[in-house]
Amino acid sequence: MNIKTITYVLSTTLLLSCTSQNKSNNSPAVSIPVTVTKAQTASSGSFSTTGKVQASQHTKLSTRVMGNIQRIYVAVGDVVKKGQVLLQIDATDLQAKVGQIDAQISRAQSHYTNVKRDYERFQKLYSQKSASQKELDNISTQYQIAIDQLNTAKQQKREILAQFKYTTLRAPYAGTVVSKFVNSGDIAHPGTPLLSIENTDRFEVTTNIPEQYIAFVKKGTTVSIAINALNQQLTGTVEKLSSSSNHNGGQYAATIALPKTNTSLYSGMNATVSFEALDRQENQKSIWIQTAALVRQGQLTGIYTLSQSNTAILRWIRIGKSSHTKTEVLSGLNTEEQYITNSQGKLYNGVPVRIQN
Repeated sequence: MNIKTITYVLSTTLLLSCTSQNKSNNSPAVSIPVTVTKAQTASSGSFSTTGKVQASQHTKLSTRVMGNIQRIYVAVGDVVKKGQVLLQIDATDLQAKVGQIDAQISRAQSHYTNVKRDYERFQKLYSQKSASQKELDNISTQYQIAIDQLNTAKQQKREILAQFKYTTLRAPYAGTVVSKFVNSGDIAHPGTPLLSIENTDRFEVTTNIPEQYIAFVKKGTTVSIAINALNQQLTGTVEKLSSSSNHNGGQYAATIALPKTNTSLYSGMNATVSFEALDRQENQKSIWIQTAALVRQGQLTGIYTLSQSNTAILRWIRIGKSSHTKTEVLSGLNTEEQYITNSQGKLYNGVPVRIQN
């Protein structure tokens, strides 16, 4: 085979190959069924936090005296009235102190009576010039000391008697006993919790607001609260809002007041608090899409949109806040613009698609 023959064969082979390839490239691709939706707008201050339900009044009761717990009159779960006796501490030690101070008062009273008599006698002698100024000054000093000693003893008795009220623990308000930290026979120490009660007529939710959202929330803001265990939706109002996050891990503590409800709420229940707050700029809205629709390639984030010829177009976008379900789009997508949320085949730039209902 000569060189001309070889050249002809190669040329023919390349031509056939190109023709075959062009036929393959020009063959129509099968359209992929896809589901689409429109980008939605919402206030960029919208966000959710987790929280805990608690009674609006919750008190740990303690005492100012030390003594053996004589008797506990209530159990956990008991409903109590305001002023009801909950616990009694043995007051024997205080009674002994009262006896001691009474004896001290008696001695001080006797000493005062004697000194007062001498003081009055020296006053009369001094007026008759039968006693010197120095003698009168000395007895006056003794008389003042006797007065002070008697007053001090009486004050000590008043203080001891005041301690007796702390030996009887009473309910500060109507509520329910929720915790008991001691038993009969234990020793009560000043400041150590003995019982705790809650006012179960009113509840609230405590939550923490991240720093990036705190500018959207104010006292009086209305929020939606989902009680997870009960599958109930309630409406509450921001009642308290901390102005510092220094001691809360960079988050701001908030208390949400709940209205009275027939829902069986219990302290400690988990709640999801949804804030629909206004943005810093009035009427400013953000574009939100489904997080599952995002396409990530390295440092780039995109989403598939539709062309006028019903092909998939990969659009690179810049995103903001994101959760498991929703993501904020800062740029690259317009309001109400359609994007692909699901497909029954592999998507790529320019592939024909068919919208499913």
